[in-house]
Amino acid sequence: MRGCDVDEITQPQLAVGMFPDATFDAQAVDWKPGDLLALVTDGLLEVFDKQDRELGSEWVRRQLATHHDRPLIDIADRLLAGARAYGAQLDDQTLLLIRRVVAH
Repeated sequence: MRGCDVDEITQPQLAVGMFPDATFDAQAVDWKPGDLLALVTDGLLEVFDKQDRELGSEWVRRQLATHHDRPLIDIADRLLAGARAYGAQLDDQTLLLIRRVVAH
């Protein structure tokens, strides 16, 4: 499998639903057919091994770059299984994958 560029677009925000008057920022993203959008919660990134080393976003970026052309369910399974194998789940682990396709 060939690798691809992975851009991290991080928008620090408050947790959704915690504060009734909270406002949130939006950001436009230019994406092309074949591009993959991955939304990942911090619970998937903030997993620690027995030496207290964090799994982190770099690992997720490497997985996405290497496996971007696989079916979405395969990518999701790989990310979730990798996080669970790395260390104990301490927070919710939510993942949303969207691939832009061209209608024929």
